[in-house]
Amino acid sequence: MNNLSERQKRLSIVLKLVVIVSALVGTFLSAYAGRLSFMGGSRVFMYFTIQSNIAIAIICGIGLCLLRKGGY
Repeated sequence: MNNLSERQKRLSIVLKLVVIVSALVGTFLSAYAGRLSFMGGSRVFMYFTIQSNIAIAIICGIGLCLLRKGGY
């Protein structure tokens, strides 16, 4: 059922890692850089943009694990 070529798997892994790293860095910068402002600190996690970035990072992490195990 695994129809991906090795090139496609490598590309998928790289893209998933880029998404995970950029989501984590963006979330960290939003929380840390604006910690003294109105929208900074722990309050940043109540915004949909941050929540969706975290959700996408988790989904890509799960996909990465499944891809490495050969689950899809």
